[in-house]
Amino acid sequence: MWTHTSSSYGAQFLQTLADSECNQLTIIKIYDEGKWFRNIEECMGPLLTFLAKQTGLQLLIMNHNGLSDVQKDQIRQAVTDNAPNCNI
Repeated sequence: MWTHTSSSYGAQFLQTLADSECNQLTIIKIYDEGKWFRNIEECMGPLLTFLAKQTGLQLLIMNHNGLSDVQKDQIRQAVTDNAPNCNI
């Protein structure tokens, strides 16, 4: 998925997903959303909440999002804790 939208849009979108009952995704791809993540924490909370619900996740691809090492570690931890067989 890529939208090239603002961080406020990204936060709203990810919060909607985090609040949803959606919890059975097996593949998530988020590409080229640097405005959501580069030097911004606004989207991380909702993203981590959403990822934590995906216990059957098998593949997470998050390329070209400008993620910091700390953000990558947070994502890796949320996924590993809840979907241990997921490839990141």
